[in-house]
Amino acid sequence: MALPKQGIATATIRGSDGQDFTLAVPAVLHGERLHISADHHSTLRFAMHSAGVENAELEFSEMEVA
Repeated sequence: MALPKQGIATATIRGSDGQDFTLAVPAVLHGERLHISADHHSTLRFAMHSAGVENAELEFSEMEVA
């Protein structure tokens, strides 16, 4: 079983005006499941709704913990 990895989930969203913007939130990857806190998930959903986007692809980047 894989250990959870801490990192950042990044979504690049194109707004209805054609402008791209990127959101990054803290996340944990456990196996194939990406876990984001309710507050950060709400932030992503609000930004997507504001941009008129219903779906976005998230990219996970692992952070090294010292």
